[in-house]
Amino acid sequence: MNESKQAGSNCKWGVFVLMAATFFVSLAACRQQDRLHIGASHSLRIESAALNETRDVFVHLPKGYEEAEKRCPVLYVLDAEDVFTYAVGAVDFLSTARMPETIVVGIPNTNRERDIWVNLEDPNSGYVRFIQFLKKELIPAVDARYRTQPHRTLYGFCSGAGTVFWILFHKPEMFMGYIASGTGFDPTWAALAAQAFTRQPELKKSLFAVTEGTTPRAQGMPLLRNVLEKSAPPKLSWKCEVMESEEHGPVAAKGLFAGLEFIFTDWKPPLEVAAGGPEEIRAYYERLSRDYGFATGIPEQAVLSTAMSLLWQKGGKAASDTLQFIAQEYPDSPDALAVLGMALEDEKRFNPAEKAYAGAIANARKASDRRLPMFEEYLANLRKRMKEEPGAPSFPAAITNLE
Repeated sequence: MNESKQAGSNCKWGVFVLMAATFFVSLAACRQQDRLHIGASHSLRIESAALNETRDVFVHLPKGYEEAEKRCPVLYVLDAEDVFTYAVGAVDFLSTARMPETIVVGIPNTNRERDIWVNLEDPNSGYVRFIQFLKKELIPAVDARYRTQPHRTLYGFCSGAGTVFWILFHKPEMFMGYIASGTGFDPTWAALAAQAFTRQPELKKSLFAVTEGTTPRAQGMPLLRNVLEKSAPPKLSWKCEVMESEEHGPVAAKGLFAGLEFIFTDWKPPLEVAAGGPEEIRAYYERLSRDYGFATGIPEQAVLSTAMSLLWQKGGKAASDTLQFIAQEYPDSPDALAVLGMALEDEKRFNPAEKAYAGAIANARKASDRRLPMFEEYLANLRKRMKEEPGAPSFPAAITNLE
């Protein structure tokens, strides 16, 4: 994305840009403050026949899950005793605009070496039973207990990355997205991958593999990249990355974050889609629904974030149609109305801008939104500006009904 800013014709545009930036900084801050319930909001106990033991797993539900009826994708996290809290924070942060709201299921270890270390020389070792537990016991239990979508992602770190690869190569139907972090890769695994890809030429999944550049694990990444370049099915979306100066431990967190961004890289629409208006936005998310395997709808914050970039780079006129569309799709949300007000104010369409800000204030007041004083300040600043430089209302009549 081109991040350069176009210069305005006078200092008013600079003030507008500062106000717009302040809005989204404030928006992000408020949303993070609303998500203080990081951690396991639920737990699930399973009497596992596959493992012959009782397994407790952590479950984190998106904010507002209890009040809504929608279904959510699921992220399954191995090594949950170490990674789960970070995974929840990463998902909550990214799901404001860059990925769908997601249920996080954390699987803490009872015997890590037995369960997630893949010994390719022993096809009857513990990892086989652990994968049976995932497929036949845990996933069905989560799907039965919670409102889930069929889109599932598996994350594994270090030895857990071997579990991720094994499932992708042998039982890929279990998950749509695969994140292997802090991973090594050797010729035995390369041969296994090539055989798997030959058996499954229509494989349509996402794979993100990452490791640190400060240990010998980095030597395996060219081998993985080579087998993917030569043998990966055309519909397999993949990326390999070496974090050159990073050590092993931090890659657990950074790799998870980067992997989620990769798997959901299309969740936030590109500028040209937002600029194309409502029909192009609808068509974009219809295509994305087919790719992800579930109905995405029109995600408010994802489209709004791109529209904000459009407003920043191109000005109000380029963004106003998209913002009007989002305001109509989400009539109870203050966000789209507030940014629509900015776009209209930038075009000097002061009367409809005033109505848009007033609508944002009304919605914020109804929802007890802590940003209410910020929206009120936007309206006060606009009214002061209207006295100094009157503008003629010329926006379509539909905007006049925004209050």
